[in-house]
Amino acid sequence: MSAEEWIEKCIREEHIKYYEFSEFSEIREIGNELFGKMYKANWKQSEKCIVLRSFNLDHATVKEIIREIKLRREVDFNDMMMKLYGITKTSDKEYLLVLEYAEGGTLRNYLKEEFTSFDWQDKYRLAFQLSSAIEYFHEKEITHEDLNSNNIFIQQNSIKLADFGLSKRIKSTDQISFDTVPYDAPEGFNITGGILQDVNRENKQTEKLKKRDVYSTGVLLWELSSGKRPFTDKEYNISLAREIFQGLREGIVEGTPKEYSNLYAKCWDSDPEKRPTIQEVAIILKSMISSQQTQQMIKQLKLNHGLFLDGYRIEPSKQAVLSENGILNISLYREQPLIYTYVNNHGSLTNLLSFDLDDNKELNEALQPSDICINFPVAEITYNANLLESFSNFMKGDEALYETYGHLFARKVLVGGTLFIDDFKSITSKQQVDSFKFFLTWVYNSVKYNKENPFNNLSLNFFPKLRTSGGEKLHAPVDLTNWMNKLYQDNMLDVISYTNLILISELRLGKSSSIDASQEKQPGIANFKEKLSLEDWVRDSIYVNLARWVKEFHLLQGIIISEYLRLEISKRTAVSFVNVPSVYLSDIFYLDMIKPTTNLEKILISNNIFPNENARDISTFPFMKGLIKNDNLNHRNYTHFLVRRERYKILLSSSSSVDVKPSEEFKLAIEKALESIRPFVFLQNVFDEYGHLFPLTIVLGKSLKNILPNSPKKIELRSPTFDPLKSHLDNLNISYLLTKKGNIVEKNDLSNWIKDDDNLEIIEFENVISLYDILEVEQRRRIDVVLNKQDEVKIIMTGIVDLEDLDNNNIEHYKRINVNPSLESENYEVFGSIISDHGLRIEDFSVTFGLYDFNGFSATIKTLNNASVNITKCYILWMIVGNPSELLVFSPKNRDIKQITNL
Repeated sequence: MSAEEWIEKCIREEHIKYYEFSEFSEIREIGNELFGKMYKANWKQSEKCIVLRSFNLDHATVKEIIREIKLRREVDFNDMMMKLYGITKTSDKEYLLVLEYAEGGTLRNYLKEEFTSFDWQDKYRLAFQLSSAIEYFHEKEITHEDLNSNNIFIQQNSIKLADFGLSKRIKSTDQISFDTVPYDAPEGFNITGGILQDVNRENKQTEKLKKRDVYSTGVLLWELSSGKRPFTDKEYNISLAREIFQGLREGIVEGTPKEYSNLYAKCWDSDPEKRPTIQEVAIILKSMISSQQTQQMIKQLKLNHGLFLDGYRIEPSKQAVLSENGILNISLYREQPLIYTYVNNHGSLTNLLSFDLDDNKELNEALQPSDICINFPVAEITYNANLLESFSNFMKGDEALYETYGHLFARKVLVGGTLFIDDFKSITSKQQVDSFKFFLTWVYNSVKYNKENPFNNLSLNFFPKLRTSGGEKLHAPVDLTNWMNKLYQDNMLDVISYTNLILISELRLGKSSSIDASQEKQPGIANFKEKLSLEDWVRDSIYVNLARWVKEFHLLQGIIISEYLRLEISKRTAVSFVNVPSVYLSDIFYLDMIKPTTNLEKILISNNIFPNENARDISTFPFMKGLIKNDNLNHRNYTHFLVRRERYKILLSSSSSVDVKPSEEFKLAIEKALESIRPFVFLQNVFDEYGHLFPLTIVLGKSLKNILPNSPKKIELRSPTFDPLKSHLDNLNISYLLTKKGNIVEKNDLSNWIKDDDNLEIIEFENVISLYDILEVEQRRRIDVVLNKQDEVKIIMTGIVDLEDLDNNNIEHYKRINVNPSLESENYEVFGSIISDHGLRIEDFSVTFGLYDFNGFSATIKTLNNASVNITKCYILWMIVGNPSELLVFSPKNRDIKQITNL
């Protein structure tokens, strides 16, 4: 098998994905190396840049490429390697690998451009990313063997490896390139007659190769510390290789932390056995990062300084109180966010930002009053260290002590973010207040716990005046979500509270604190009326449980009618909210006696969808597949006896609009189905997965039922009294009822069941529509075209077939044309013409079609008037016409063509 056949086999067997070369544009060369040329190109389908990489078409190269592809398929390396999308082929039949593009370029170029802006935190970060990637390789018993700064890329400021050392493995000889000699472990050198060869290239042990990777990592760590490639003052040749073999290494760059230089020196030790494992390298680097972050946090938050109160600010003291080599402890804040009401009241005599408790001065204008302040603590920080001698030995008076070291010291600091809500008390609509409280709670929970937020892009009818502690105004729900994401996901934190306070004078003398442990000092808050948790603040809201109900009752999922004639909740998210749903408290207690007259009614009643004269006929909804038949059930004389207590109604629509829209994943699934040549099958699959029905009103409460022979009747009880229900049960000779889960409730226990408000369930779906109706207008229009309810004849598909296999000497020819995919009916017609390779119709031939079946048709071609045109240079242009809903094939290219008539 040739190398080309080997590649084609991999494409056919889907080991690698093939892309048409026409999918790429603006192709330009960006590099040339031993492996081959590299080109940057735009990918039309995604509008992003990619790299096209050529390679030699020989067995050795193709073998290594296939090995690379298989390794990538077996193990998920996406976070640490440039993606290999697939392969393409030019018009000159040159194969090119399609690779991810790194906007930061190679590590070598990145260091040239960005090194001057680096601090040690940046260097540690890149070093740790590199070692972690190699560590992952080694855990999978994979070695790289070609680590150098020209084979490592930067994407979004993060390290990504180009490949598994593919470039080195496909070289035709054992000769080591001098371009990479400073990175190659010297125990692999075999210097003979001026030629540098790799020792035992075909018989390497994995553990020894791992040590070589560690050596290369050490050189790269040095390069990260210096910003330049090793030995820039020397020519890369056999002499340099010999010097490295004899122990030559780069010198330590001034300012390099000793722990870091010790690490890379161990990595490039001449004795492989003395080198650390890559796991040890990663652990040490992680420790360095942690230590660096600790020092940075101590300095940034002034954790070793006292607090100076000037009446409207909390300032760090001029001099530190504690040393910088203490113990920093950071723990996530586990409690609820904190609410402070009516903060910075200028009429109050309290000023928590003043050290002088008798200070009756009016609050500084910088302290802006606000109705609500919300603190979102993310972490608690404590810092323990020895007192500095300069502080312990300070002998001047209290005023000088306070001026130098502050008034207080905080043993615990809360970091997070603060929001202020202005003019909140002026809002008179409880529904507006409740809906905002619900939205705020949902955003907080979804961001903090990394859950999907279906309310992220909704437009609230009401949004209060929000501002951050830094003065930034949040005008819309999306602004609040973005701020919360920065807080909890990006850790954009500020000090929001100082607690466990002690007087600076008591700290200096080693005394216990005389300050109440509950006291705290908060930047920007001089006084407040009440402090409570977020949970307590929203407790009186009717919306308080809505977030839980959305998840518990699957309000974002559609309802599927299964092949077993049961209604099931979809596992996929079909909708997202446009507005916060309306929630209404209800207290209706009633019983129904309903006798289903059709199979459809029986199924719906069993699933809490009850007959209603205003309800739409569900059996006519799109994509119901005819599962539900409205056959008459009058011969079965039974009645559903239902007892229901309604507690809440959740409305997902109003008189003028629907408050939900299709989710992005549902829209994408529909789009993909519409782009298929078999849209009927794929659309049906989408609705089978996402749901056929969607209720716009959900009633929560409790229900009981029984089935008995009786006549239809409905009685409505306006209050949950036991006696009227009992009398009806006695009249109907019913001794017990069943819960939704099948548990028995005896007649004598009904009073307790009525009083129990816990364990709500869905007791009714109202205003049930097709999930199709949720879709946007354009997608519905395109689905209607596919459904072809008018049974119009359409152009199903078209094609061109060459006639190279015909005999030009014959005057009559037969050609079998197969179609893909196959059709679901033989009821169609085919029309077509003979055309030249320029697309022009040729009148020298006639063509007719017949022998239609599911897989294709036959063409009969006759030569007219001694034609001079060579039939083998011609093509048949054909089109199939028929009813798409019958054939179940419909090319997207032909769907907007109007009805076919007069054929």
